[in-house]
Parts: sequence; structure tokens; C-alpha cells
Amino acid sequence: SALFRAFWLLAPALRAGRCCAARRLGQEG
Repeated sequence: SALFRAFWLLAPALRAGRCCAARRLGQEG
């Protein structure tokens, strides 16, 4: 379905964004 496809495409971006945010917070302190 379109919803599943959207989730499939967004999941990696969300995971990367979360990783980047955690890394940025880690660098800040």
C-alpha cells in the first residue's frame, strides 16, 4: 500500500536523523 511504501522510504531517513541528532547532542556535551 502507499502508506507502507511511504514508511519504507521514510524509516531510513528517520533513523539517520535520530543518529545525527544523538551524535550532535553527544558532541555538545
